[in-house]
Amino acid sequence: MADHQPGLVQTRGPELRTVEELRPWSGTVDEGARAFAPARPMEGGAPARWALAITAPGTGEPYVAEFARGLLQRLLPG
Repeated sequence: MADHQPGLVQTRGPELRTVEELRPWSGTVDEGARAFAPARPMEGGAPARWALAITAPGTGEPYVAEFARGLLQRLLPG
């Protein structure tokens, strides 16, 4: 039996497949790392901030996905 807490709804995260789907708040650090493996973790610019170096599937273009408190904030050319 799965753990369940009354009043909480469990949902799956988005299935990110392309860099075009990476919009602010569209996913978490873990979801981004899984979707764009092998993503390389990078140091964030402030506490509670992280970044991932990712490569666009198909084109091979490099990007940096920046996260704050675990949620995607922006995607920059890498």
